[in-house]
Amino acid sequence: MCEESIPIEIPYGKTKLSCRLAAKNLVGIFTASLPLPAADPVRETSDALDHPIGSAPLEELARNVQSACVIASDHTRPVPSRILMPQILARLRKYNPAIDVTILIATGCHRPPTQAELIQKFGEKIVRREKIVIHDAFNSAELEEAGTLPSGGKLILNKAALHTDLLVSEGFIEPHFFAGFSGGRKSVLPGVASRVTVLANHCSEFIASANARTGNLEGNPIAEDMLYAADKAKLAFILNVVIDGEKRIVRAFAGAHRAAHEAGCQFLGELARITVPEVDIAITGNGGFPLDQNVYQAVKGMTAREAVTRDGGVIILAASCCDGHGGESFFRRMSEAASPRALLDEIAKIPRDETVPDQWEYQILARILDKHTVIVVTTQCDHALLHSMKLEAASSLDEALCLARAHVGEDAKIAVIPDGVSVIAGKKKHRIDLHTHSCRSDGTDTPRELIEHAAAAELAAIALTDHDTVEGIEEFLSAAGGHPELEAVPGVELSCRYGAREMHLVGLYIDHHNPELLAFLEKMRTERNLRNERIRLKLEALGYPITQEELQAAAGGAAIGRPHFAKILVERDYFANVRAVFEKLLKRGCPAYAPRELPPPEKAIEVIHQAGGIAVWAHPIYRCRNERAWAKRILKHFVPAGLDAVESYYSLFGREETQIMSSLAEEFQILESGGSDYHGGIRPDFALGSGAGGLWVPEQLLAKLKTKVGELRHEPKIPV
Repeated sequence: MCEESIPIEIPYGKTKLSCRLAAKNLVGIFTASLPLPAADPVRETSDALDHPIGSAPLEELARNVQSACVIASDHTRPVPSRILMPQILARLRKYNPAIDVTILIATGCHRPPTQAELIQKFGEKIVRREKIVIHDAFNSAELEEAGTLPSGGKLILNKAALHTDLLVSEGFIEPHFFAGFSGGRKSVLPGVASRVTVLANHCSEFIASANARTGNLEGNPIAEDMLYAADKAKLAFILNVVIDGEKRIVRAFAGAHRAAHEAGCQFLGELARITVPEVDIAITGNGGFPLDQNVYQAVKGMTAREAVTRDGGVIILAASCCDGHGGESFFRRMSEAASPRALLDEIAKIPRDETVPDQWEYQILARILDKHTVIVVTTQCDHALLHSMKLEAASSLDEALCLARAHVGEDAKIAVIPDGVSVIAGKKKHRIDLHTHSCRSDGTDTPRELIEHAAAAELAAIALTDHDTVEGIEEFLSAAGGHPELEAVPGVELSCRYGAREMHLVGLYIDHHNPELLAFLEKMRTERNLRNERIRLKLEALGYPITQEELQAAAGGAAIGRPHFAKILVERDYFANVRAVFEKLLKRGCPAYAPRELPPPEKAIEVIHQAGGIAVWAHPIYRCRNERAWAKRILKHFVPAGLDAVESYYSLFGREETQIMSSLAEEFQILESGGSDYHGGIRPDFALGSGAGGLWVPEQLLAKLKTKVGELRHEPKIPV
């Protein structure tokens, strides 16, 4: 019986490479979900120009000016300039035929395009008739200082862009591996900026930023510099397009540079994001010609695979690299480095204002090679050159797969992303739940059942935070041993009194054997027992007699709590379920409810820290109406007392409540946590991991929480 196989194709130069993969190894072929290309690309761009975003039409902007400069991309970018440029020129001259127009080729720090490349890009008519200036980032005579970037670097731009009455740009929007997205403001920086400015913007500190990643503009220091540069240059109008894998126009966006670019990024971002399971081997391309002309450009395609390939995995990249390495210093540093890790360590020490050419490119390549093997598939580039740059090389996809399997085994899981530069790739995201309860306090699941349910829900981490007890932690951690993919966090929820209010603090990553914690909990247990007796007497007075022996049997050795009273009353058929008992008798304000003496929050914070954990303010605002003001007042008091974090994510929170607590966490420089407050059957409307349905506590919170634990313990970081 023949093994089932599936054909794949990867863009390569102006052609494609193909092979077949065993179906048992292939986890999927992942592409952007772009709509069909525009039936009439000229009409699509014309319509965009007719309906500009955030701006008057281009022809109106040009009506009364003497000069205009149109920034155009160079030969390394697949911008359909033969369609865009004629329309831009026609609009500029519609009401002002005498306008003096300059086309400024945005080379950044690339080599200048040849005459043949200009003709291929614009057509012979435009190249012959129009005034074309090729930007030279190294020629100070053509450059002028225009200010200081937010990062502190000098903003130096081409004089042709600065000394014009109307600055316009064309371009295309695609995911960019450190600027977030291409297009828009990138035409100015790095497009027509000096070498000095580009180097400052591309410093090692910014490249290393977690926000300087594909598809992200928010908090991206590189993108923020670029926006500033475009504003200072007075970039007035852009025409940008989104293209598909065949370089055909899908959608056009025109107008003010910020508004039009944001609209284009939002459109593309929603369609280009793909979720890929973590794999052993990722096969991809760099979009074919002209984006795969050299190794320098091909690094972009590697970054999408970096996001989904496991540490120690293999990235197979089909790229012609017909122009070789693409940068002399890029090649030299990669070939001369002792190892990718040694190069990264060296780069990290370079100050922001001492960035050197191509540093960002070899920094990113070294980052990838530090964790992955990269095999470049090409017949147009010297394999010895690739080997000297710490890359492996193959002449076909089949040969590359043989090399890859030697690294990761025959049973390797493989993902195929045909066009690596057109997608925003990420691993499957998992939620976490750092606030749950078992039957050892007032939940209904055993600690082992809690672990099983968390694994079934595909949580990345779960914390057991029983009320005022750690009796379930041993069973909880033992059960988690059977689920290595699930992180089990030992915790506790401590009840406190602040003024007239009851306040709860969750302790995470606690040592549940800590003597100070155990003594504190014993005192809490004594008070809980006194409270239970008050509840028992109230129920008896209401006609619901319950003995201490019945309570102990219901608790099964766990700490007795209100759920055990409820359980007995349900078993006697007084009520239909536990929730009904709470609603009628046991919740705050009901006839059998009894308050208890509670410690101050400062003491609870102290005990959590003594146990090596971090103190989190649980469900901070859901019972308070003037939420932000009240929460801020609490934080002013307890952050100085050692409060480490707040639950910004909770079952009863909507977006507004989460935003309130996230902003306050940032203001007070504390961390964020979150959880469902899952209790099992007692609160069936709170599901594990998802709460009331809309809860998603992001896995990324764990890394910062673990780092904080290490700081409190004066230890190295807990591995993430």
